[in-house]
Amino acid sequence: ACLGFFGFNITSVAALVGAAGLTVGLALQGSLSNLAAGIMLLILRPYRVGDLVEVGDRTGIVQKLDLFTTRIIDANNRRITVPNSQVLGDAIVNISGQKTRRIELPVGVDYDSDLHEVMAVMKRVGDEQPAGLDKAETRVGGLHLLDSSHGVVLHAWVKSADYWQTRADLNLAIKAAFDAAGIVIPYPHQVDLH
Repeated sequence: ACLGFFGFNITSVAALVGAAGLTVGLALQGSLSNLAAGIMLLILRPYRVGDLVEVGDRTGIVQKLDLFTTRIIDANNRRITVPNSQVLGDAIVNISGQKTRRIELPVGVDYDSDLHEVMAVMKRVGDEQPAGLDKAETRVGGLHLLDSSHGVVLHAWVKSADYWQTRADLNLAIKAAFDAAGIVIPYPHQVDLH
């Protein structure tokens, strides 16, 4: 406006400034979307530093959250930096956001097995786990007819921090209890016809 007041033709200057602004805006488009997503993440707080999260196909512990990126450390101690626009645009699963988790442990047993006995053995093993929270909530069910076996599922509630160790302990305990009771976990069967 001042240049126009002194008689300069500002049409070309305005076009040049507009083109430069458009170029800068397009160049910063990714950064601006990451900034906006970072602000939304800081306001909404779907996770905090130290939470175990699953973002897209990445799982790890949140190490740092800033305005542009989220940094997580995976189980192999690799540092993964994810742009905040990608985090906000994908499903966020906060695995450690709750104090308890339910273990779903499927086991296949032979078709000749007594399913009531199988379920009783699995329930007893689930109830005997020290990390289990509520014995009444330990359930066995979910019978599935599979190719080579009956599928039976143990459901047990544990503290989130104890999830992986309890799951491993349950696998070992169920295998030992099945061996003691003579319950067979079958190999897959295939029939080859020529």
